[in-house]
Amino acid sequence: MRKKKSAGAALFILFFFLLTAGCLPIGAFLDERFTLSGVTEDHPLPQINRETLWDGSFQEQFNSWFETHFPGRNLLIRIRGQLMYSLFRESPNENAAIGKDDYIFGTEYLNEYLPLLEPGDDAYFTDLKTKLEQLQTILGEYDKELYIFITPSKAHLMADYIPWRYKVLKKDTKTNYQRLKDMLEGSDLHYFDCCAFIEQSEKDIQAPLFYTTGVHWSRPWGMKCAAAFSEYLSQTSSRWDLGTLSLSETPLDAPEWPDADIYSSLNLLRAPHDQYFTSSLTITEQKDTPTVFLRGGSFMGASLAALISAGVFGQEVHFENNFYYTDKYSHQVMLSSFTSYDEVDLDPLLGRSDILILEVNEAAAGRMSFGFIDYLMEYPELLDRDY
Repeated sequence: MRKKKSAGAALFILFFFLLTAGCLPIGAFLDERFTLSGVTEDHPLPQINRETLWDGSFQEQFNSWFETHFPGRNLLIRIRGQLMYSLFRESPNENAAIGKDDYIFGTEYLNEYLPLLEPGDDAYFTDLKTKLEQLQTILGEYDKELYIFITPSKAHLMADYIPWRYKVLKKDTKTNYQRLKDMLEGSDLHYFDCCAFIEQSEKDIQAPLFYTTGVHWSRPWGMKCAAAFSEYLSQTSSRWDLGTLSLSETPLDAPEWPDADIYSSLNLLRAPHDQYFTSSLTITEQKDTPTVFLRGGSFMGASLAALISAGVFGQEVHFENNFYYTDKYSHQVMLSSFTSYDEVDLDPLLGRSDILILEVNEAAAGRMSFGFIDYLMEYPELLDRDY
């Protein structure tokens, strides 16, 4: 039955492909309703004159412009993507791969988990350990605490759904995540490993760990890990007791960002098809409210951000990729790059903080912190409370 439906859908799509190709005004009209995800290199309409016509540069530049501006382009790209996905089970995006039961994986995460790329060497992790231990010591001198929050990779925890053509290439080699764990276990550093927590925890929530359509983990599972991290922090060496949290989840009719981010990158015609959930954390017993500084990547958005929104911390900085938030996400500042720390007045933001949390996704274990650790080691005075 599914094959018949796929074949019927393919013929229907092919009909619209031919219709659009044969009648460009229709394509231009429909383009307004079929925008594309991702970044496309833009080419300006070239100026025509005798010199550019004679040397052929006008024709070349016009071809480049037409490739990105011809009527019907957006719709035709989506039709092509849907044909590849529905008919051949292939991804139209080279950065994504279609696995078992329609699970879509980012190739970056597959390459890291299998691992198809050469893992980092021992020298990198030895150096990282030294810097983190030094940073923890410096923070301790300023009466601050350091924690490392490890977030999961879809390729790791949904390995049964990896495309077979990738799975057969799996190497019997330690990944950067495993090397990072070995390094942390051989140190006095405080860390919370969401991967280990998920593997050991009860499946007591409805939402899947990862949706078929997303690179990132589902919001309920991210928040479940955030609540567990809060409990871990309160029960370990921290002098702070962050109170008691309650987690709730609610089914959704449509995905929230980023539940279908990798599906959206394929630029298909059909809407995402998973059962999605939203979730929230609330404080049932308020206790200490220290000030926190978070530095990490996009996996913080569905996890540690919930602690901020719930009011677990008194003041906060959520520094993600090349931007940061303050004042419970009411104020955002964009940076020109991931490492443009000189564009930020970090002195008061770090100086007032009681806790520094470094989030690292397991797929980024070989390039942790966007240079932030090195920057703090070069300018440790930023951690001084006298700012």
